[in-house]
This record gives sequence, C-alpha cells and structure tokens, in this order.
Amino acid sequence: MAGINPVQWRAGIESGPIVGHQPLWSWLGANPVANRPRTFFGPILALILWLLGLCCLCLMMLWIQSPRQIVVLQFVAGYQTNLGVPHNVGGVRFAEQLATLGDHGSNKGLLTVKAAQIVRKKTDLAKVIGEIQSQMLVINFCMHGGMDEKGPYLIPDDGESSPEPENRIRLAEILEILRGQPREQTKVVLFDAGQVESLWSFGVLDN
Repeated sequence: MAGINPVQWRAGIESGPIVGHQPLWSWLGANPVANRPRTFFGPILALILWLLGLCCLCLMMLWIQSPRQIVVLQFVAGYQTNLGVPHNVGGVRFAEQLATLGDHGSNKGLLTVKAAQIVRKKTDLAKVIGEIQSQMLVINFCMHGGMDEKGPYLIPDDGESSPEPENRIRLAEILEILRGQPREQTKVVLFDAGQVESLWSFGVLDN
C-alpha cells in the first residue's frame, strides 16, 4: 500500500499503473467556462429582447387605456301625465343615479352625462344623437317597451295604444340612427325597458 499515490481532485487524472477513484468533474478542470472565448452576441441579443419586451408593454398600455371622452345621453319617459301607461318610477330614479357619475372626481374630464331628456312623439332622436361626436357614446333608454309582429319597441312619454307609428319607437329606427354616427365612434346602448310586467293595452301580456 505504500506504493499507491493518493489522487487529489484538483490535480486531475494521475498517470501510472494504479489509479484510484476520481470524481467525474475532475475531467473538466478548475473552471471550464473561463476558457470559453468572449463574444458580444449574447449581450446584444439580450438587449434586443429587452427592448422588444418594453415595446410590447407600451403597446398593451396604450391599447387598454380609457377613452379620451365619454358622453352619456339619457332618454326618459316617466308617464306621469299619461293615464294609459303605468308610471316609470324605477326608470326615472335609475337615470338620476346615473347622472351623478359625472360629478365623481375620477370621472371629471372623462365622463360627461347629459341631462335626461323626456322622449315624446315629436322628439327628434336623430338630431339629438347626431350632435354627439365624442370618441365613445353611451345611450340610456329608461322607457317602457314591448314587442309585436314588427319587432321590439319603446313607448314615448305621451304614447297611446293605437297602432300609429308615432306611438312606438322601433329598435330598428334606433339602430338606423346609430349607423349614421362616425364609424370610429364606440357606441353602447342601454335599455331599461323591463319595469312593467304587462301592458295589455299595447298587447304586452308578459314582459
């Protein structure tokens, strides 16, 4: 045993007739990474990837940002003076609550809520809506409604049960008015037309 030389892991593989056990990493040397030639390809590639990630993040922030201006129009029918249609207390209160959003501190300069306008037979909806050229338009209809063979409709404040066209505001008419707005304008329409469960005089048995 005196003739066996001990093997140190830092010395690498010993030459000789008798070699003891050596760890596998002794083949690699002290620091194999230090012998690799240095290039600028890695840092440049990392910089390019970092810039691409930053650009993607900026584009996402621009895409999800809030619109510059939102205008809310409210069309209401309370039917207080119309004996043929039930009062719309819930719809009027909802319009009043929605109007308070414009007074909130975080919405100033971004959200403009117009005063609620009572819709009657002679109300020119196309004129009122056409005056709004904001980036985003929200229209809130707080009126009773129904549906017949011609499709869904809303009832004006002074509407009657007779089948004259002026007594019903057709949904198709509203959509046609919106088609005349700028194509780049975002349009959102809300219908609060479910306050009355039935209205037999207009042929609505269940709403």
